[in-house]
Amino acid sequence: MDNFEFANRIAELRKQKGLSQKQLGDMLGVSNKAVSKWENGESLPKMSTMLSLAEILGVDGNELIGLGNTSSVNDGELDRLKGENARLSSKLDNIEKSRKRALIMVVALCVVGIIAGVVIALCSGIDTGMNSDIEDAGKEGTKIVFSNTTFVVADDFQKCFIKQMKNDYSTFDFEKEVKYADYYNKSGETQKAAIYCAKSFCYVVLPVGEKNYYYIDEKISADEINKDRVFFIDLQPNYAAYDKVDGTTDFICESYNADYPDGEKFIAEFCEFYANKGKPVDKKIIQYYGGKGISLASVSFTSESQISILEFDAGEFFVDDDRNVYFYDYVTSSAYPVGKELSKYVVQTEKVD
Repeated sequence: MDNFEFANRIAELRKQKGLSQKQLGDMLGVSNKAVSKWENGESLPKMSTMLSLAEILGVDGNELIGLGNTSSVNDGELDRLKGENARLSSKLDNIEKSRKRALIMVVALCVVGIIAGVVIALCSGIDTGMNSDIEDAGKEGTKIVFSNTTFVVADDFQKCFIKQMKNDYSTFDFEKEVKYADYYNKSGETQKAAIYCAKSFCYVVLPVGEKNYYYIDEKISADEINKDRVFFIDLQPNYAAYDKVDGTTDFICESYNADYPDGEKFIAEFCEFYANKGKPVDKKIIQYYGGKGISLASVSFTSESQISILEFDAGEFFVDDDRNVYFYDYVTSSAYPVGKELSKYVVQTEKVD
């Protein structure tokens, strides 16, 4: 079974179970984006994840990877597989024993490490008094310059971006070693400040006493959601929450790539809408229709100062009983009506039997 067949198989079984990509990812301990990549044929799960995946989807592991019923395998191959299974079982038992021994050692090392960290912090003066001479941390007009990048106090869009970055498995870890940067107060005066930074350098943390203040790369802003920066938008319906509305409307699961005419047109339509959303609708509409067929809009873009790909979940589409489409914006926590041109990319309105 090739990647494409395997991807279709996972998607089909997930939908039969009534699970969304996020729900399946949570059950497996991976992100919904990892599940999306499996179903797009871009990657395969690890073998350990594959076994858990087969169990959750209620199929035999052989069936999931395309071997089907083992009775179709010749006797020699079956014996080989049985032998391989026995060998792996023995190896797993040994690994489990080693893990238990290693766990005891890790706990002991952690205790020693905590004690050592406290001693080092006390000796270096890096404690709850870190940056205690900074009085206007987190105030508008202050900034941090580090690694040839200027970091500013986050606006609403940037706060939402940081929150998603913190929840993203790939960017969760911080470099624990203290770095030193130039801190500029509201008057423009500068001083050295101790900071922590994300490995991606998209944002940094300024600890002052017992509080942490987040500063983000000034070039990452809502203005980056434009047709010249965005090169990919994923629409990912929540199948568990929504399948059909009165049998007349289906959400479309689609990946729009700027390299293709249809994708380029959709990206331009979405970016134009996002920049000029207009007046929000009554919150009662969100409360009543928000659970009907949520379709997540995940935007991939590159900021001028970033080499790596940045991903931002901009919001969710939903539809009312009259098939009017709305967009719930994560940044403003409000919903906005979507025009006909953009709506046709989000839902199909043909009669569904």
